[in-house]
Amino acid sequence: MRKFISLLLWGVVVSVLWMSCEDYQDETYTISDLDAAACTIYEVDSLSITLHPVPVPDSLSYSEIVDSLESSGVVLRVDPDSLWSVRFSEDSLFAVLQINTAGPKVLYTNNNVNRSVNITLLDANGVIAPTNRSVDLPTVAACSYIFSRDEYELSTGSVLVRFTSEDPGNFKMVILDKE
Repeated sequence: MRKFISLLLWGVVVSVLWMSCEDYQDETYTISDLDAAACTIYEVDSLSITLHPVPVPDSLSYSEIVDSLESSGVVLRVDPDSLWSVRFSEDSLFAVLQINTAGPKVLYTNNNVNRSVNITLLDANGVIAPTNRSVDLPTVAACSYIFSRDEYELSTGSVLVRFTSEDPGNFKMVILDKE
């Protein structure tokens, strides 16, 4: 009798597991059009634009740093067709991000910037905090290139981008208008 109850209980457990797994087999996930566009840009890796951020002296003002970087061509742009390949050899480097239209911008990286590379945006008033730093799970599942997704509300003009790391390395990023 014990064997019969054990067998019956085992059959019920297997049946419940089988039915619950069947529910998840029909699940489909979709990612936003913006995340899909970023993923598509990452897939065209051969067209990436190389950027070499540079160190800047602490003694320079914000506007002097921006002017110096712009005249040196160390400039990023919000572009629906550009994959930026950032070459990063020192622990603290800078570039300029030019914003032509105010509004929400999304910065994607193919490197987990929370672990190895820290990206900070700065304007004349100081650090610009991201409005959102999350990547939806469907995006992670659908696009293996996207490791981080930071949203910022930015005004027109130039913004400093500071790259810092204890273990500098190269990574790729895409910057898109959210709207």
